[in-house]
Amino acid sequence: MRLTHATLAVLVLTATAAPLRSDVPEKAPTFPIALVDMARTFNEYRKFEALNEDLKRQQLPARQQPQKLGEIFRSTYLEVVDVIQNYSRKHGIRIVLRTTSSAPPDPRAELKDVQTWVGRQMVYSDGIDITDEILQQLNEKYDGAGRQDAK
Repeated sequence: MRLTHATLAVLVLTATAAPLRSDVPEKAPTFPIALVDMARTFNEYRKFEALNEDLKRQQLPARQQPQKLGEIFRSTYLEVVDVIQNYSRKHGIRIVLRTTSSAPPDPRAELKDVQTWVGRQMVYSDGIDITDEILQQLNEKYDGAGRQDAK
């Protein structure tokens, strides 16, 4: 059977118009979206704080400090993402976006601070902020481990 352009167009229109009919129930997929303030998560995660304090006490040569700090950030980030993924799967969250909950800078603030605030990726959201829940899980896990993981 040979399809002409007209026949093909009718088939496409029929297939795409069917969901627009009023007698067809609309089943729009829901994609719950949540937010996590990553800066706050790092700042308030007790293990990250302990690792940074430990790094300061080590008195490493200046050229080794950035590498060690990078390792701390990387391992902490991977741990945070793992907790976010597990929490999201358990609660049916499909997308988690990074946000910053900082208030506008003081009108007398330096230009770079204003530019950083204006350049935020998330300007407005009415999503579910799961930062508190993520922090609670991270800190409970760290506290429950006897803080041995920090060393």
